Amino acid sequence: MVNLQPQLWYDYTYLDNRYDVAPWLLLHAGPYLANAALTGTSRQIGFLAGTEITFIQDRLALQMDYISGHHSLSGATVNLLLNITSRFQMYMGVSVPEQDTANEFAGIVGFNLSTKKL
Repeated sequence: MVNLQPQLWYDYTYLDNRYDVAPWLLLHAGPYLANAALTGTSRQIGFLAGTEITFIQDRLALQMDYISGHHSLSGATVNLLLNITSRFQMYMGVSVPEQDTANEFAGIVGFNLSTKKL
């Protein structure tokens, strides 16, 4: 009835500012705070940044994001986004670890469902 093991709570708090440079290009960036349970080291403060480049409006885009630091949360992702319908999106890409982390390169495959137009 009682869990004697301490519980780990993951906390990732961030502020992300978006700027639409052109209809086909958006940039975003901001600070983050992540706790030791998530980073694998200690509480970390850093920045995140990224961009999305639209090749075909409402159909095909390239998304790139970066999270600073040298811990298990840090690194970059690059994804190709394909809107199948206005509310269903599939994506695939790669996760690139930051130097001096124990992370590995990884493939990414997923989908997004939305009640609003993507």
